[in-house]
Amino acid sequence: MKNTGWTALAVLLLLAASLAPGRAEAARPAASFEGLVKVTDRGGLCPRGECSSEVVIGRDGRWVWKDGRSALREGRLSARELSSLKAAVRKTDFEAVMARRFSGTCPTAFDGQERTYAFNAPQGAVAIPSCTYDVDPALPVFRLLNDLLTKIRLRSAAR
Repeated sequence: MKNTGWTALAVLLLLAASLAPGRAEAARPAASFEGLVKVTDRGGLCPRGECSSEVVIGRDGRWVWKDGRSALREGRLSARELSSLKAAVRKTDFEAVMARRFSGTCPTAFDGQERTYAFNAPQGAVAIPSCTYDVDPALPVFRLLNDLLTKIRLRSAAR
């Protein structure tokens, strides 16, 4: 039983190492999904509970927009939109994106929403939650994706 001090020290060191930020965290893959991009918004209070929505854009340009558990709308990006999105995903340095840590208060703390961008990129699957990483909306992939999401919502409202 003389080794209990060393065992406790080893456990504390392992715990501290697991909590320390580092590059290994940036390599953590996203949950797998079918498609090219998935954007999930969650947080805030809606009549039936926590608000949530999800848009999945497939590799073929088909998209599905879900609000909570029900599929609201389906459609397809134009060939030009899909080509632009694929190029933007391919050119994005996701490690550099994830090197910028979010340091503010997550909007979910005050009835707002967190947005998570997930990509099936050539370098592998990656997820970028806005309350974990400081997402720069001016980066081409996010600017294009946010524009496409606006168009998807407008197309859905027009139907």
